[in-house]
Amino acid sequence: MPVTVTEIWRYPVKSMGGERLDNVAVDERGMAADRMWAVRDPELGSITTARRRPALLRCGARYAADPLGSAPEVVIVLPDGEEISSADPAVHARLSELVGSEVRLEPIPPSSDKDAYRAPRETKADIRAHFGLAEDEPLPDLSVFPLRKLADLIRYVTPVGSLVDSYPVHVITRASLAAMAALTPGSDFDVRRFRPTSSSTPNRATSCPRTAGATPTSTCRTQVCTARSPRCVASCLPASSASSRQTSK
Repeated sequence: MPVTVTEIWRYPVKSMGGERLDNVAVDERGMAADRMWAVRDPELGSITTARRRPALLRCGARYAADPLGSAPEVVIVLPDGEEISSADPAVHARLSELVGSEVRLEPIPPSSDKDAYRAPRETKADIRAHFGLAEDEPLPDLSVFPLRKLADLIRYVTPVGSLVDSYPVHVITRASLAAMAALTPGSDFDVRRFRPTSSSTPNRATSCPRTAGATPTSTCRTQVCTARSPRCVASCLPASSASSRQTSK
């Protein structure tokens, strides 16, 4: 069904608040400059996320300028409103203070360095914690993932060469948000909690997807949704309200 893309989001730093865009280039890797930085836990020897360090979600992040190269400068907005650049050597200490243990802000590793993406060994309790589940609750249905993809998700924190959780683009529909709100009145289903790269609404009046509010072009691109998205505990945690708006990317 044709849809209208109502919002586009990009996240300069994995597990931090992102920036809303009017337009963005998309290729096989996903959105241009999406998740070019992440926080590493030296003790675990791996990239860490808000599933382990929920305080990261209380930070916002934006690029200091049009992102170019493999490590474009990023500005992090801490929960108290302080801003600190990825170029500032003090950024590691400030983030470590925030999460309560030593961490480092690092750019995306090269795809040739597979060890940099490897996940720490996890217990069943760890997995339940990642999904915010009690002991008597069943794990989500992971059969939506092909076996090879599932094996990679177990072996690596993120797909090698990327810092997304599983697939390069995450889409949420306004209909899904409305359905959840109807089931649990009074709950907060702010789209930012689900960290999509885009949100959309059905559009029966057009023959191809287009971005709401953007100038239509002669190019019509089609997104193919390959899997439903099991949500982790991050959507239930306090998050930053420091999302920025970029109007010409």
